[in-house]
Amino acid sequence: MNESHIVKSYDADLQHLQLAILNMGDAVQKQIQDALTSLSEMNLALASQVTDNDHQIDQMEAHIDQMALQILVLRQPVAFDLRIVIASLKMANHFERIADYGANISRRVLMMDAQQPLLRKPPVLLFRMGELVQQMMSAVQKAFQAQSRDAAKKAWKEDEEVDQLYNALLRELLTYMMEDPRCIGLSAHYLFIAKNIERIGDHVTNLAEIIAVMVRGKPLKELRTHSTESFQIKPH
Repeated sequence: MNESHIVKSYDADLQHLQLAILNMGDAVQKQIQDALTSLSEMNLALASQVTDNDHQIDQMEAHIDQMALQILVLRQPVAFDLRIVIASLKMANHFERIADYGANISRRVLMMDAQQPLLRKPPVLLFRMGELVQQMMSAVQKAFQAQSRDAAKKAWKEDEEVDQLYNALLRELLTYMMEDPRCIGLSAHYLFIAKNIERIGDHVTNLAEIIAVMVRGKPLKELRTHSTESFQIKPH
């Protein structure tokens, strides 16, 4: 916060809200890390743990919603304080959605265990995507804590690389499926996982935009090129 308030409990309420957002972000980051680890190691126990823990993230979101609404009703914040509260509500929702995608990845891992062991080792590009979205999540966490618009903007821009990796991975898996139909089942699982990671990247960019507005009260104006490359099978 920029200034302290006369009512110290008001400061404490805002600080507790921001701490709750940071704690939720940390928990969601761990969910994504564990989901990707369960994929790389085909660790079914860890995959099950990720899906089981998803309800804890839901509870964290509900707690943040309650805290934020209480501040709105009792404190009637304005200006920067109001932007913090609104940003917290929005960020909690995006974190919850990101955690859902992590759970989806782990559910795919559990389904893949019964698949024919073709292409069992996930494509390298899949993990590069995963590493990048985790870096983006760490960046937005730091941007929120430091109230830095520049840091948020930097994380926002990195989603373009996630989209490029996703398109490259689609081409790679499509090639596998065309060359050997036996690879279709497992490749389809990797495609679904890649889409979940790509969607995580989209939600992280939304988090960055929310932080930018929170800090300055103005949205990011720069337009980021979003890849809309389509994939077509050309006739011979």
